[in-house]
Amino acid sequence: AGLAIAISEAMDAQETMADLNATLTATGRINLKDSILEMADSLKDLAGGSDDAVIAAANMLAGFETIGDETLPQATKATLDLAAKLKIGQKEAATMLGKILATGEGVNTLKKANITFTDAEEKAIKAMYDAGNAAEAQQMIIDKLNGAIGGTAAAKAETFAGKWTIIKNHLLDAA
Repeated sequence: AGLAIAISEAMDAQETMADLNATLTATGRINLKDSILEMADSLKDLAGGSDDAVIAAANMLAGFETIGDETLPQATKATLDLAAKLKIGQKEAATMLGKILATGEGVNTLKKANITFTDAEEKAIKAMYDAGNAAEAQQMIIDKLNGAIGGTAAAKAETFAGKWTIIKNHLLDAA
């Protein structure tokens, strides 16, 4: 059984890397690969000890070309908090946040996580995107998210269940 688990984990890791390489190559962002891998290693405990989950989230976000290289690490970390808050997978949270950051539209979907934007904030975000200032709008969205739910993934990681999941995933990585 142990060998089967190790083989399965290795296959999943290879698939995750293949997906990342394909996305970064297609978007002309292959230069981000090393920084994404370093980020995944540093944030993995916020994703239950799984660097593959962090890589998958960053990969999803990197597919949205309007999310800048400088914004990607912050968006990835915010994704982990969003996933923890909504009790959904990191990739699903990355898809949700990526769609919002790509266009500035759909910020109301964050109400599920108790994050609300005023009409003035929504208008400011739209104006920034319309003026070609996506990076500033994305920062405003991420700041709002961090202010409302920042630290959720870290708090979840500190629970007994969170620590158990981290240990289990670290052992699987070592297998």
